[in-house]
Amino acid sequence: DLDHVGGAAGLIEALPVGRIVGPGLLRGTAPMEAVVGAAEREGVPWSVVRPGDRWSVHGTDFTVVHAGGDDPAPNEHSVVLHLGFGEFDVLLTGDVSSPVEDRLPARLPPGTSIEVLKLAHHGSRTSTSADLLDALMPRAAVVSVGRRNRFGHPDPTVVRRLVEREIPLWRTDRLGSLRVTGHRDGSYRIEGEFGSGGVAH
Repeated sequence: DLDHVGGAAGLIEALPVGRIVGPGLLRGTAPMEAVVGAAEREGVPWSVVRPGDRWSVHGTDFTVVHAGGDDPAPNEHSVVLHLGFGEFDVLLTGDVSSPVEDRLPARLPPGTSIEVLKLAHHGSRTSTSADLLDALMPRAAVVSVGRRNRFGHPDPTVVRRLVEREIPLWRTDRLGSLRVTGHRDGSYRIEGEFGSGGVAH
């Protein structure tokens, strides 16, 4: 879908990409064809990943927490990645909904503390359940969402859940592109393209 791979071709052409990972679900859309073409031109290989797959890049450990499945909805096949860099942990949730999300904490290494959570499905009301937040208690959340998008993302109920738990939220519709810088001791900084960045410990 466009919101999944729309910018991927440009990233492949602009950055040194080692490989592309996915759940093995390919759809014949124009954005997907653009990604395939860019990968072929740049010689970037593809890998189908499954839960439990692991690899490391420059000291950052990647673990596939979820990928694929039997659900007919493409969003539920999203790759969910746990990134660990020393004591700094990030969970990237793709577009999965709460039934998948609620299984994620049990699949993380025991004692994992999430510093930054990427909200699933652009902060849709079908994701980021109270149970997930209570299980993970992330120190910060980020959401990729379009300015004045027609879906009303992030959903007010999701924002309310974060506020109730005092989890700060960084939004791309208000701050532009976000840069998250993590350190081995678990500290990190989140900065927005348009300012209003912050430091959390």
